[in-house]
Amino acid sequence: MATVNVSFNGLDAIAKRINDARVRQQTAKLCVYASEMMKKINAFREAGMVNPSGDWTGNLGDSLCWIVYYKGQIQKSGYAREQAFAQEAQYDSDVSGDIWGRKLADDFIRSHNPSATKGWEVVWAATVNYASKLEKGISDVYGGIKLKIVSQVFDQVVDDFKGKAKITIKGI
Repeated sequence: MATVNVSFNGLDAIAKRINDARVRQQTAKLCVYASEMMKKINAFREAGMVNPSGDWTGNLGDSLCWIVYYKGQIQKSGYAREQAFAQEAQYDSDVSGDIWGRKLADDFIRSHNPSATKGWEVVWAATVNYASKLEKGISDVYGGIKLKIVSQVFDQVVDDFKGKAKITIKGI
């Protein structure tokens, strides 16, 4: 009798390295996608405003942020603008006080709990309290224009991923 025995004990480590490399590549692609989508959202928001500056105090734009998670852990996050723009706080009647958009975005990134514990999750947020009102349109704000920030994300993701992504919208 003649036999050949081959041990594949080392393949687990190789498979893990290959999988880890694929995870890093996919995560990097999703971070680029999230950032580029946020830039599109911000450009759309600025173009849709009645005020030529796009945002009276800059706090709405500063409140826009994104997060990429993998297995429930933040991989990367970012903002619509690299640097905060607002030079003054925005009064928000819903909270009876002043708000700073970048602080709201930072607080959201720090405190948001992802819903996915397996695989990836990408979150885009307009963190000012009045964002949902702007989505629907308010007659005395921006001339009643519906900004459709969240709607634009939804439509673009559906188109880009051809129905292969589960999309959840909250707050509107």
